[in-house]
Amino acid sequence: MCESQLKNLFNMFNYLSSNLIKAFTRNNLDEHSLLFLSKRTKHLLSFTHKVLIRLVFKFFRSAGKIKDFVDEDIVDTNQMIEVITLQINQSLDDLISQKVDEKRQRDIDDIVENLTFLKDIINSLSNFFLSIVKVQSDIIDDDEFIRDYRKFKYDLTINKDKINKKINNMQ
Repeated sequence: MCESQLKNLFNMFNYLSSNLIKAFTRNNLDEHSLLFLSKRTKHLLSFTHKVLIRLVFKFFRSAGKIKDFVDEDIVDTNQMIEVITLQINQSLDDLISQKVDEKRQRDIDDIVENLTFLKDIINSLSNFFLSIVKVQSDIIDDDEFIRDYRKFKYDLTINKDKINKKINNMQ
């Protein structure tokens, strides 16, 4: 896949996730709307897992010397994505089964928060992924790649802290 096709995939994820976040934040969602949004969210999570994540991680496995350099970070990112996806799916299941508006609102707030968090992680990962493609294609130099990696590493640290804090608050 060329760089422009990859950018299109990442842009599609951003577009879909942003639309879902906006839709969930609307007031007075009826039962039908909640079911529809739940299905759309599950489709987005499926797309994220089947296309984006598999593509990115398959690429990282074949990235040569770069793989050894970033392998632990990629594993951490994958684990965070899995945790967030599980949390979103749990909130979606709870949302559909809940009849009390206050509980539904908590589930909706959790879904919006987790979708936003997932979007941030995927954006960071996609920027780094595209940086690897560019350095391997000699579009950028090693110094620029190192700057991109440091940004990715910083974002990863922030995201790990956020997810750990969220998990600790749930316990």
